[in-house]
Amino acid sequence: MWVHNAFQTIAVVNLEPGGHGTRARVTFRSYYYVAAFMTFWIGAVLLFNVVVVGEELTGSGQIGDLAYTLPFLAFGFAFVAFGRLIARQEAPALLHFIRQTIGAQDLPPELKPSC
Repeated sequence: MWVHNAFQTIAVVNLEPGGHGTRARVTFRSYYYVAAFMTFWIGAVLLFNVVVVGEELTGSGQIGDLAYTLPFLAFGFAFVAFGRLIARQEAPALLHFIRQTIGAQDLPPELKPSC
């Protein structure tokens, strides 16, 4: 069975000239569309819950409505946590692959910045 994890880790590599060679900057992230969707999901649910609490404070709503909406918020956070849990081994493997591909070496101690 093949399953695609939308939260898989992506490595963005920027190569820049450095003092004693080429500097590689690696950034790990998820897909932008996943981050945008989860931001929309959690933001919309939070906004709806704020409206429900506001209506309850003014006396025109029922606080019991939160029992239906809070699970959507919990599901959003759990969905992100589970996706990142599955992808937790990808960053070290990607970094190892990048290091092998570009022949990266650590700077000798005498060339490392002191600050």
